[in-house]
Amino acid sequence: MKSIVLIVLCLGFISASAPVLSKNWVLEKTSVYSPFTFALLSEYAKYPNATASNGGTTISSSMKPFELIDFTSEKTILESISTSVHETMHAYNGFIPVVKREGVSSHHFKQEGFMLDVNRFKIISHVEAKLFPSSDLVTIIPESLKTFRFSTYIEGVPIYSSTQSSGIYGLLDEYLAYYSGSKVIFDLKPLFLEYYDSYYGFIRWSTEFSSNQGAFYEFDFFIKEYLLHAKKNHPQLYEQLKQDPDFREVYQTIQLKFIELTKQYEKEFDQFVLAQKKSTSNGVSYSNPKFHESIYKVLQPQLQNVRYDVIEKDFGVK
Repeated sequence: MKSIVLIVLCLGFISASAPVLSKNWVLEKTSVYSPFTFALLSEYAKYPNATASNGGTTISSSMKPFELIDFTSEKTILESISTSVHETMHAYNGFIPVVKREGVSSHHFKQEGFMLDVNRFKIISHVEAKLFPSSDLVTIIPESLKTFRFSTYIEGVPIYSSTQSSGIYGLLDEYLAYYSGSKVIFDLKPLFLEYYDSYYGFIRWSTEFSSNQGAFYEFDFFIKEYLLHAKKNHPQLYEQLKQDPDFREVYQTIQLKFIELTKQYEKEFDQFVLAQKKSTSNGVSYSNPKFHESIYKVLQPQLQNVRYDVIEKDFGVK
């Protein structure tokens, strides 16, 4: 009898902890609240084996569609979706040089794809000048400016990181991936408010967003430092990047989108804090920081430095 009861209890536990939602729930919600995310996830889902082919060329990714999303509940989906979207953007960008063109260039491995918006894709061919790994910046950037993601993307391990093997293009790819992870969290705010208590839903939403958005300051900084180093030590590379309209377009687009997203978040955050100050009915005042402070307080002032004026002028960025 005890064995039977134990089996029943175990089965009940497994049933209760098993995923109750699916990719269809994610697609349904993102189609309503985040069309950019929906376009990315639905496009990548066309390749269930994470393999794309065109003109006799096949490319594969280790990232499966909807991988890394925890489907146990609505809350676990919201808490895991940014990571999945981030990694899906990397994987799909890798497919773009193959699936978004007629025929395949024999040099497609020296091309980078970028999904910039719904139905807006860009393919950049590497410039002829030799790239240098981002690790060349390690001795240039002072310890006081080495924030959270520095060790992963600038120090890095060359064989495993695109920021080393593909230099500036790898940094741009990460910039876009972090924008995508931030964008999905921002867009799904109504769901955070629905599936959590509205007050704590905002806290959870703000925390998830700022955790991703902190990468905006880091990659803005990393990319500008990479280009400054190129200008000083690799002038041919700098000039070729400067003269490449496709590179400039991708760089400008990602940065502008991230800036606008940050401004929208700031507006909503400030409105919420103001409303909390006017209302004491819940007896709680909101004290969470607006941004990831260990990053924001270090790099936001640094990025105002006139040393970056030449990059902003030459590449049309802010």
